[in-house]
Amino acid sequence: MKNKVTIQFGASKWNVIVNDGKGNPVVFDLYHMSKDQRRQFHREFMKAYRAS
Repeated sequence: MKNKVTIQFGASKWNVIVNDGKGNPVVFDLYHMSKDQRRQFHREFMKAYRAS
């Protein structure tokens, strides 16, 4: 089974990579998001995760 989500947290990376329905990666770079954007992303990500 291929990963649907890859989370990379470290000194040089703070990314969440989500594979869309066609298998294409969509990258969310949390370093470059504002605090409000990260909060909104986390809320929506957790809703989707719980629904799956």
